[in-house]
Formats: sequence, C-alpha cells, structure tokens
Amino acid sequence: MKTWVFPSNPNHYNLKEAFKKLKEIDWRLRGNIKVEIGDTVYLYESRKKREDTENSELEDRIVLEARVIKDYVLKEEYINDREFWRNKKEFNFDDFNRWVRLKLVDDIFSDEINNKLLYKKLTDNGLISKMQGLIRLDNNPKLKEYIKNILNSED
Repeated sequence: MKTWVFPSNPNHYNLKEAFKKLKEIDWRLRGNIKVEIGDTVYLYESRKKREDTENSELEDRIVLEARVIKDYVLKEEYINDREFWRNKKEFNFDDFNRWVRLKLVDDIFSDEINNKLLYKKLTDNGLISKMQGLIRLDNNPKLKEYIKNILNSED
C-alpha cells in the first residue's frame, strides 16, 4: 500500500463538511497516478491568508486521513457532492482521467493535531515543496514518519 498527500483548495470545495456528511467522497485524479485500493491519503488544505498576523502566513495543513476504497469510479457511480463545491457551476466528470473513492478514517483531525500538521511543521520535517499537486509520501520517509508519529501519539 502507498501513502499520499492530496491537496484541496477550500476556496473551491468544502472538504471537511463533505466528509462529515457523506463519510465517502469521489476524488478526481489527473495524469497517470497509480493510486490503488487500500492506499492511505492525507488531505491537505491550503487556507486563506490570515489577516491578523504581521506577515500573513498561510495556514496550510493536513486536515484528515482517508483510505482509497474504490480505485476507479464510473460516471454513473459518482457520489453527488455538488452541495460542497463553492462554485456551483457544472463541472464535467469526463474532464478528468480518473476518479477514486475515499473513505474517511476515524474523524476530521482536532485543532491540536492540525496545529502539528501545519505547513511550517511539515517543512521542518521533510516537506521540500509547496503542495501544488499530490505527493507520494513513500518517497519522503522523514515526512511520512513525522505524520505517522503525530497521528499515533493521539491514540
């Protein structure tokens, strides 16, 4: 099984509310990404800039853990999550190479966990680039271990 970080933009999609209500969502993939059933996915939200800080740091962070439960979602099987899209204009299911189904593991992370998974903490522990696309954590053992240790310490 592989471990991934998928970026999510809260200006486009209300990820946490979708998982709270649906527990499973379908996630679009571009390119030839080898995501398989059983893979672990951490979802990373890029937050809006904070106006109350002197340098307006980004509050980017990993917010939840999911598992891939279906590695190829057909158009007629797609879970309708339109209510969680910020821009209600129609998107074309066929514009993307592939959709996978993700199931929430446990619950949305608490603020305490979120604060340990902020962008700054992730860069201090192995993240070497901005989260502009998905990354495979198996290629970054230091970061993968850091995230696992944070989550295991909360058990």
